[in-house]
Amino acid sequence: MSYILAIVRNDDMVEDVFQEVCALAYERREQIHDLDHLGGWLRETARRQSLKALQQRARQVATLDIAVIDQLEDDWKALSEFDGTPMQTALRHCLHQLAPTSLELVRLRYAEGISGQNLANRTGRKLNTVYVTLSRIHRMLGQCIRQRLAREAEHG
Repeated sequence: MSYILAIVRNDDMVEDVFQEVCALAYERREQIHDLDHLGGWLRETARRQSLKALQQRARQVATLDIAVIDQLEDDWKALSEFDGTPMQTALRHCLHQLAPTSLELVRLRYAEGISGQNLANRTGRKLNTVYVTLSRIHRMLGQCIRQRLAREAEHG
């Protein structure tokens, strides 16, 4: 979501683009070979969908030049590999701060790999409701992680 935000520079557009990328990933899951392939595919798809959203909405949004986005690609890859770092510790802490129902939804989606549609069926919710709920959880986790890392940097 941070990658998308860096391109579109608009919180509302981030949510829309993120959901489009998730839906596309689900539709094309058979074409994705492994985690490395998935990471590259997600970044490229997020980039394309972000640029498409900017064009479709024709907003006067200050965006990063495409050449800058290309130069940031290696940095984004490095950031996605965060095992054993303060970010992983912050994520674990923030996951424990979630409400039990939210934590269960995250566990089912990411630890067990249950699709959005299957989550909707399992929880008796509409698919869109599941995606909105997951987006809110992502946003809450992102905010918690940023705050936790900032506190750790202060006390350093």
